[in-house]
Amino acid sequence: MNFRTGSAAFKCGALAALILSLAISTVFDESSIADSRELGLIARLMGALVPAVRFFNQISTRPHTFAVLYAINWLFVPVYLAGICVARPVWQLNSIKVLVRSLRRQKPQAAVGRTMFFVAMFCLYVVLSDIGAVRGPGPYSMNMSGGLVYHSHLFRPIDGSGFSIALFSWIYCMLDAVCYYFVGAYAAYLYFATVQKAELT
Repeated sequence: MNFRTGSAAFKCGALAALILSLAISTVFDESSIADSRELGLIARLMGALVPAVRFFNQISTRPHTFAVLYAINWLFVPVYLAGICVARPVWQLNSIKVLVRSLRRQKPQAAVGRTMFFVAMFCLYVVLSDIGAVRGPGPYSMNMSGGLVYHSHLFRPIDGSGFSIALFSWIYCMLDAVCYYFVGAYAAYLYFATVQKAELT
């Protein structure tokens, strides 16, 4: 029951964020977003809470579009994280067992620990960059060099249209929630495996 509820919350949040992002990117162009008081207010309020909104606003050739779309998508990050946690609570041994079993169906048993470690280290890097402990692609703070991002070959296509900005913001914010969840899941994995010495089979 919890899995269905959490999964439904995640899917509904993702669908709502995608539809809203695509609708705004289709209906409004850069100048109309810049002239809209309501959309500008959303961008300013979220910019005060989420440093990455200001970061993208400063480096994008479509600053108002990027700020608004990223701000709106970031509003759904708590929904994604709550949905995942309801579906698979990291504080419950059974949820960690399900995660380990799903990995073991895809990889040999010896590779499960290594896979989880490397994925967790990448997610930890993203989380640490989010809080400003290291420089990196943290979706909350975007603690990176603006010049480096702007001149990269990856950013130019993203910045090319409202549609690509909408898709980028949607995927990026969703991955933020997954990174935070997986860091918690790996911490729980280590806790149950070493402290509780639970059999994760």
